[in-house]
Amino acid sequence: MKYNSQARENQDRFVVAVLDGKKNGTYVEVGGYLPIEWNNTFMLEKEFGWTGISLELFEKFSSQWNGLRSNPCITCDATTIDLNSLIEENNLPKVIDFLQLDIDPAASTFKVLENIDFDKHSFRIITFEHDVYRGEDTIEIRNKSREILQGHGYTLLIPDVSHGDLKFEDWYIKEDLMPSDTWKKFINVNPVFNTEDMLEETKNLLSPKDALIYLPGGLGDILFMLKLSHLFIEDGYKVTWPVFHEFKWLKDYIPEINWVVLEDWDIEKPLPAIDFIGKEYYSNKTSIFQTDDFLYYNGHGHGDEHGPEMQRKYNVINADWRDWRDYVKFERNIDKENELFYNVLGLKDGEDYVYVNRHWQTRPTKEVYSGISDDPETYGCKVVQHDIIEGFSVFDWCKVLENAKGFYMIETSLNYILESPFLFDKVKDKPLHLWHRTGDWSTVKPLHNLPWVYESL
Repeated sequence: MKYNSQARENQDRFVVAVLDGKKNGTYVEVGGYLPIEWNNTFMLEKEFGWTGISLELFEKFSSQWNGLRSNPCITCDATTIDLNSLIEENNLPKVIDFLQLDIDPAASTFKVLENIDFDKHSFRIITFEHDVYRGEDTIEIRNKSREILQGHGYTLLIPDVSHGDLKFEDWYIKEDLMPSDTWKKFINVNPVFNTEDMLEETKNLLSPKDALIYLPGGLGDILFMLKLSHLFIEDGYKVTWPVFHEFKWLKDYIPEINWVVLEDWDIEKPLPAIDFIGKEYYSNKTSIFQTDDFLYYNGHGHGDEHGPEMQRKYNVINADWRDWRDYVKFERNIDKENELFYNVLGLKDGEDYVYVNRHWQTRPTKEVYSGISDDPETYGCKVVQHDIIEGFSVFDWCKVLENAKGFYMIETSLNYILESPFLFDKVKDKPLHLWHRTGDWSTVKPLHNLPWVYESL
């Protein structure tokens, strides 16, 4: 599909991108101007089926909409009309996807903002034109508008969007109304969006192709398969990956994937009442298949003819698994890492300790291997034992891992994390001892680059 953006700075592409290509959305466009050229909602209406209203002061512009646009452009003074009532009269929902505030001068745009009742209506995305490049009172208008919107819980995602060197607009989102973490891709993005930068940013986000991965757990398998998800994304797919609720935190650390949380579900039960692309195919019994715009990938169920258990996940589609560790990347939460290190575990900078993990598996039960010692006398220093701690993900243990003087652990997802680019160089020269859950290293050992000492049960 060709996305015919008419917006001067790609506002429409941004809206569709952070809303994951949403169809049949809603908008309120304050400052309609022309119906097609330089218009921020034309593509939304024509190519994505959105409905909404536009407001335009001058009839010489609003009259041009007749016959060119399906949604109405209302001739009115947006600074005096009751926008809240107008929204209700046009049967728009309480949560509207996109609000554009863009009339001249900026003082008029600010007056419209002041009149909005945010207790009655919420907006997933708001663009506010402040024209700060003009100087004078626009600087104060920009600052006050930010106070109002941030005070109502809106996140200023892209400040001072610019046309060349002219800073003119702020773009906001409401985090708790976002359908996924796609918006995080636009943190610290180049705000000059009249260049090819925006086209590159939205190239895959606007893709009509979807990939659905079947592999709800375990975590080690998921980490090993991250390269596959990146290969799909590079090929223009939006990747949806349903996971058990134990792994719902993944969305906070790997936002480029649309993680769907399967609450209170296991493979013997019917799927929960949650919609996602390709749900009708989601089963371990469905084999890998591909159409023009959809790919179903099953991470289980491949025969022995495709090689060992882990490698066959790649071999079945002729992908190279050998550099899988280069793709184990995630957004580290340094605040949580420090909280866990200093306050929860009570560790100090420079303190000697070894890391011990005797736990594996969360389903159907958490298993413990007692053959790994947890006695400080065994190691001559403090022992930090891994455990599931409420409020912290396994990724939040990175600071603990990179500062440990040695590792003694059962084979589980943690050894996949240690292979990641974040930690490999920091741990590779330390004592590394790994116990296998079955005692058979033949399929797992080739996956690792770290110089493990492979122990027997």
